[in-house]
Amino acid sequence: MQQSITDRSLAHLKPQTKRYEVRDKLLPGFGVRISPKNQKSFFVVTRIGTRQRRVSIGHYPLVTLSSARQKALEVLRDAQRGVAPQTQKTQKGQRVEDVVDLFITKYAKPRTRAWEETKRVLDRELISRFEGRDIRSLERREVITIFDAAVARGAYYQANRILARVRKFFNWCIERASDHRHSVTGRVRW
Repeated sequence: MQQSITDRSLAHLKPQTKRYEVRDKLLPGFGVRISPKNQKSFFVVTRIGTRQRRVSIGHYPLVTLSSARQKALEVLRDAQRGVAPQTQKTQKGQRVEDVVDLFITKYAKPRTRAWEETKRVLDRELISRFEGRDIRSLERREVITIFDAAVARGAYYQANRILARVRKFFNWCIERASDHRHSVTGRVRW
């Protein structure tokens, strides 16, 4: 399906039984994928030589349409110059879900009685939004949207609980990164 993607059209895209894509008429290669759970993800398809690549840009509304278009333009410009998108591969141990599992196993279980609640919060708030992403690619503003969403629905106490657990997780990641050569965190600093 192809149409002009706008904020209004994004709001009207409804989930179907199978995942589907809508390509943008205005920016070739740019589009949005809608999952059966109504998760909307921006992407751009580029071609360097004979190789075609799909680059995930982010989930709507965490990533706005205008910033997704800007990122897609950057990827397309790089492709025209022959620069491959996403040169930093996501290593298995650097995905958000892998680092959360490591945190629960190495830190939360041995030290906290409420480790199951911590795991539940991190699964619901971090992994559900950022699954498959390299933890080093997360930006602070993306993580802050988690707390903003809880506050917007009037769950102030829950927002504080989420903040405490997510902060503890990222602080652990930063400590771990300083103890090892390879960083487990990127731009998120607490």
